[in-house]
Amino acid sequence: MSAPMTETPQGPEASASQGEHLLKARIKHTRIAAFIGLPFLLTSQPLWGTAALYAWVWAGFLLIVVCVLGRAYASAFVGGRKNATLIDEGPFSVVRNPLYVFSFLGVLGVGLAAGSLIWAAILGALFALYYPAVVAKEEAYLRTLFGPAYDDYCRRVPRWWPAFGQWRAPESVPLNPIFLFRTMRDGAWFFVAPPAFAAIRLLQGAGLWPVWLSVY
Repeated sequence: MSAPMTETPQGPEASASQGEHLLKARIKHTRIAAFIGLPFLLTSQPLWGTAALYAWVWAGFLLIVVCVLGRAYASAFVGGRKNATLIDEGPFSVVRNPLYVFSFLGVLGVGLAAGSLIWAAILGALFALYYPAVVAKEEAYLRTLFGPAYDDYCRRVPRWWPAFGQWRAPESVPLNPIFLFRTMRDGAWFFVAPPAFAAIRLLQGAGLWPVWLSVY
């Protein structure tokens, strides 16, 4: 059963403002990291042979597909009810942060799409170092919204590693098309990586794109 929202002493307006602040901070930090790291990522050259390179690129593409489809599926259960209802069904019945879990797979996919195990490891490590702090703040915020119901949810459902045996889902969920569209739009950026890296490799081969790093 999904629990209704519990208003906090600060009031719903203050709670909404806090949630918006967390979202803006996460977007800001992501953009800073991208600004610092992208020049190196986009000017690296894989050292693998053709067969191995294709294998890693295809593995990255498959992870990106899982990421985008998984995020869209998880968002369907949110259905525009974020922070208004404690969602504990579908993907949220097996892991508390399915959107982040799928995003982690997408980040690994981007690294592999660059043809690099090293970049996949670096991006994955950065994600693993940053997002636990983000989740901790978000969980503290959700605890102010839902109180004991959220504590019970945290005891039942793991934060990161899915407990697939706990899966449960209703026959239908209310769907917010705009919310789902935004999630798919944001996730679609992951699909830019494979063709972008392929184009960069062609340009590097023609001597038209700089190479700062050569990595496996």
